[in-house]
Amino acid sequence: NHPGEMKNLAAIAQPDIAVITNVSAEHLEGLIDLDGVRREEAALVTGLSGSGFLIVNGDDAGLLEATGGFVGKRLTFGNSTANDLFPTDVRCDLEGVRFVLNHSRSEFFVPLLGQHTAVNALAAIAVARRLGVSDPLIADGLAKATGPEMRLALFRHGKITVLNDAYNANPASMQAALRTLVDLPASGRRIAVLGGMLELGESSKELHAQLGTMVAVSGIDRLICVGELAGLIAESAQSAGMEGSKIMQLTGSREAAEVVPLMLQAGDVVLLKGSRGIKLELVAEAIGRISQTQMDMTSDVR
Repeated sequence: NHPGEMKNLAAIAQPDIAVITNVSAEHLEGLIDLDGVRREEAALVTGLSGSGFLIVNGDDAGLLEATGGFVGKRLTFGNSTANDLFPTDVRCDLEGVRFVLNHSRSEFFVPLLGQHTAVNALAAIAVARRLGVSDPLIADGLAKATGPEMRLALFRHGKITVLNDAYNANPASMQAALRTLVDLPASGRRIAVLGGMLELGESSKELHAQLGTMVAVSGIDRLICVGELAGLIAESAQSAGMEGSKIMQLTGSREAAEVVPLMLQAGDVVLLKGSRGIKLELVAEAIGRISQTQMDMTSDVR
């Protein structure tokens, strides 16, 4: 999260293969702006020798420019068909993501949520191919992939679906999580419980306001903002046209853990997303407890 750290790490690791998945507005307190993040990420290539192999997200022109000094072999991946690897026929559901590679007959399935999963999988495919792994083995491995805790982890509590993405947040991951919420089927309401995004430095207010505008046009049914920074999201969403009756502002995760579970109805899909310091996992735990209590009461009645 500060200039120079990546170069030091690259010198220690001296990688044979380097992957830069994406660049977004994060750690801006130390890296100042998006170009600063790009420069720091691109410093990874300083640890690669001329015989090394760089795999880089080709959708980011600035990142390609920042890594332009690398003289070894490189491969680009991303949504654009100008990349060496790109996904086509991307299909998302509650089971995961399916896609075809470069309009070919090679189809892959990853049991993780969100359209961005397809692009992340491309980087894994590129690494595996570089190491001599066959496409059938790659497909088998991706089909068994598991994600880390609190990273778009899907849970069903009774008739309520929870997307627990409470581990961390930045503008790009917020956008991806909201897109996933909108893409998922729901017989009830789509509800976003959002906390603030930390470590954004002087850009914090602007980036939270941009997120609020994004929420307003996303089509979700309810927005619940947790904490002071998230209040900026609420203000911006209402200014951008979201009805005030669909927006709620809460002081912190403990209040949210008390309020949110009692609001939920059968068929609702709930996204929990905020920076690590917000601790929105407390809301997920509270939803689980109430759902279990309801199930126990139903069992007692029977």
